[in-house]
Amino acid sequence: MHGRTRTCHLQIRDLLHSEIELMKRFESVLAGEYRAITEREIVLLEQIITDKSHLLEQLASLEHERTQAVTSAGFGTGPAAMADCLRDAEPDLALPALWHELQKTARDCQDMNRKNQHLVDLCSRHTRNVLHVLRGEEPGQQTYLSDGETDDRHCSRSLAKV
Repeated sequence: MHGRTRTCHLQIRDLLHSEIELMKRFESVLAGEYRAITEREIVLLEQIITDKSHLLEQLASLEHERTQAVTSAGFGTGPAAMADCLRDAEPDLALPALWHELQKTARDCQDMNRKNQHLVDLCSRHTRNVLHVLRGEEPGQQTYLSDGETDDRHCSRSLAKV
C-alpha cells in the first residue's frame, strides 16, 4: 500500500473515532430528551433540542470530511466507496470494526429518536384531547388544519363562558 493511501486510511480512522464519540454523545442527549419529555421539563427540552441540532451539524461535518477522505484515497463516491475503502485498509487500522460500531450506534440513535418522537406525538395528542374537553368539544376533533392554521369550524369558548 502506498503512503498516500495509508495516510488517508489513518485520517479516516481518526474521523471514525470522532464520529463514534459524537454519536455516543448524541445517544446520551437522546436519553436526556426522553427523560425531559416524560418529566415534562420544557426548559430542559428546549436546551436538548439546541444540543441535538449542534451535534447533528458536527456529525454532518465529520461525515463530509470522511467522504472527502475516501474520495481522496481513490475510492470514488457513493455507497460502494466506503465498502471498498474498508476492504483495502490494513487490518491494524481496524476500520471495519470502527465502521460497524458507528453504524450500530447510529441505528441505536435512530431508534431512540423515533421513540422520543412517538412519545412527543402521544403527549401532543393527549394535550389536544384535554383542550377539546375543556372547550366542550368532542375529544379527537382537530383544532388545526393540516397547514397549521386554526380550524374555525370548532366553537371557541373559554371556560368562563361555560
